Amino acid sequence: MSLLEAKMTILADQMKKEKDCLERQKASRAELQNDVKLLQFDNQKKETLIQSLRDLVETLQKNCLNKNRGATRFQARNAGDHATIASMPTIKCEVLDINDILPFSGNQKPGDLSNMPVLGKGTYGKVYLGRHGDDLRPIAIKQPMLHSDYRRDMLQQEKLLMNERAAKESMVQQLLSGSPYFPKMIGMVTIGDDLCTVMDFIGNKKTGRTYPLYRALTRRFKSNPKLSLINMLQVCEDIIKGIMELHREGYLHNDLKSNNILLETRGLRWHAIIIDLGLASAMAYAKQRRFSDKRRAEYRSRQIYTHMAPEVVLFGKRNSVASDIYSFGVILESIAKKIKISEVAELAEDCTEQDPLKRPHSMQEILLQMEAISASYS
Repeated sequence: MSLLEAKMTILADQMKKEKDCLERQKASRAELQNDVKLLQFDNQKKETLIQSLRDLVETLQKNCLNKNRGATRFQARNAGDHATIASMPTIKCEVLDINDILPFSGNQKPGDLSNMPVLGKGTYGKVYLGRHGDDLRPIAIKQPMLHSDYRRDMLQQEKLLMNERAAKESMVQQLLSGSPYFPKMIGMVTIGDDLCTVMDFIGNKKTGRTYPLYRALTRRFKSNPKLSLINMLQVCEDIIKGIMELHREGYLHNDLKSNNILLETRGLRWHAIIIDLGLASAMAYAKQRRFSDKRRAEYRSRQIYTHMAPEVVLFGKRNSVASDIYSFGVILESIAKKIKISEVAELAEDCTEQDPLKRPHSMQEILLQMEAISASYS
């Protein structure tokens, strides 16, 4: 065989190998696309079933309202929390003694929240920093609060609804307690008339300092966590996997935003932990809110509720997987501005489409795309 023939044979072998490699890549892409289609189809079937359940519950609720329009109308405000609690009949939360709730520092009496540092405050609750009486590990104690527009002529009923909402949050927290993407649930404790949720503290265990994600995305704070590009992509995946777990269990978060994501160092990197399940609901009875014209105008001008999906605020639609995806997209948009990766910005844009049908259909679909982005930068 001449030298030229030998070279041509080698070249032909190389071309055959490259062709085989391309064929395998095509087959792999086709298989991946098929998996995505199956996930989308499965998600659509679930959405159809969920909508049927919603319609059934709504019909039952209307029938109840027609029978007793006074007290039942008031109770219907918490119908979503009723349904969420009813969907978890086997979930049990440990009941703690008030003597288990110690101050983070100092010698104040057990259960005295007034002398404990405040970690955060929201519409429906305030979170304090304390220690567990058994082993003195740092804990977060969430005390429920009445909404600012509560019915003062029905204070007792309002408090019952408030504590029912707290019980629901504790049960969802307990359901996810084994997940690395949510705080570990410790138990519930009654302080005064309030049913409080007690969880592991997320942050610096020695100083009691917390690190919300938004601090890592802004330059305003000198003590911001410093995350590498790779670590920031890992944080994105943490959030996606956490919401995937929540959705897999059949629940929605309904309040995803960067200050409801805490960062904590575990091992060699910062990890993301999702907090504040106070507005969480069962998918089968998703929340539906009505906003005034003034609130809708403020939303359009991006003054309020910027993390919420437009169909929820502007058109009175129920919360859904799509609205959680929109809220995640808002977080991802902020991260994309920080790390300046075009692929992340494009994914954020897909998640925040105005039309919910144009967004990715599930967090699984988003995870596949995020893993591909991470792989290209690792």
